[in-house]
Amino acid sequence: MSILSKCLSLNAIIQLTGFVLAASLRTEKFYDLCGCGTFVLLAIKSLFAATTIHPRQRLHTIISCAHTGRLALFLLFRVLHHGSDHRFDKAKNNPATFFIFWFFQFLWIALTSAPVVTVNATKKNPPLGWTDFIGWGMAIAGTLIETTADFQKFNFKANPANANKFINTGLWSLCRHPNYLGEILHWSGMFIASTSVVTGPYYWYSLLSPLFTYFLLTRVSGIPLLERSGMKKWGQDPSYQQYLASTKRLIPYIW
Repeated sequence: MSILSKCLSLNAIIQLTGFVLAASLRTEKFYDLCGCGTFVLLAIKSLFAATTIHPRQRLHTIISCAHTGRLALFLLFRVLHHGSDHRFDKAKNNPATFFIFWFFQFLWIALTSAPVVTVNATKKNPPLGWTDFIGWGMAIAGTLIETTADFQKFNFKANPANANKFINTGLWSLCRHPNYLGEILHWSGMFIASTSVVTGPYYWYSLLSPLFTYFLLTRVSGIPLLERSGMKKWGQDPSYQQYLASTKRLIPYIW
């Protein structure tokens, strides 16, 4: 069995087990931790499954695990701080609907981890070049952007003076969803770095990582949900209408 097949199988087993436990307990509190934790586990497993571990593979794995590990801790802290995750208010009481969330998490792990698993699975080891450094630079920049945006929003909401207000300061003054911009930038960078050694079918599989992340955050569960929620809360607020009109959705000054 190939490294990729082993990772996909382990991912499926962990998510199915997580779903059974979460559905039995009717809780969502370890959903994100299980997802991010599985990602880190697969990245490390694929690294040490390689016959020879090269510096490229080590750096590639470290950058992705640092990003995902940071996200896991932040999401866990947030759900414990708030007591629940409102995305699952109805789903966790409906096993069929709850299973769909866990299946999408399986897909998220399988696709976003592609640039890491494929690099670790290849035996190629050409000298590090501009493709590697540009990709890693983008990935690290994405992590810094997302971390800063999450920190700014969390502190904004933690201030009682900002109750029932929307954030439009810091990175949030440049675009309406800077955290998602950082996430998309990170996985785009990881894909670009992977192209220095990944070719053939693995190349196209790796490309699914930034494409799926973009699709998920801009068309499914990210921006659409938050934009609808924002309109319900502040749609009649002139200052919010001005914010929407003057601030780009994802890419500052562009889109």
